[in-house]
Amino acid sequence: MRRVFLALEERLGVGFALGALAGLRPGEAFALGWDQVDLVAGRIHVRESVTGGLKNKDSRVVPILDPLMPVLIGWKLKSGGRAGCSRRSAGTARASTRAPAGRA
Repeated sequence: MRRVFLALEERLGVGFALGALAGLRPGEAFALGWDQVDLVAGRIHVRESVTGGLKNKDSRVVPILDPLMPVLIGWKLKSGGRAGCSRRSAGTARASTRAPAGRA
């Protein structure tokens, strides 16, 4: 999993990590905004998808697992907290922020 994560462009790597480590569908990961991520409480409130509503129509809360936390913190710092993995934040951060070895 780490090899795939590192091979992807950073924004896509964060989306991949959200799918692999939090169970978010691709559309959910790329619609995610920082207002839906609570790093202190360690949870993500999934409310929407890039296509609009969610597959099963109900929002859900998912935990942020330990390996995902440094990925999200790094991405929030790089994106300036403007957006989650959406394309709106794609141009704001290009340098690599990757989880420590064995963490992603």
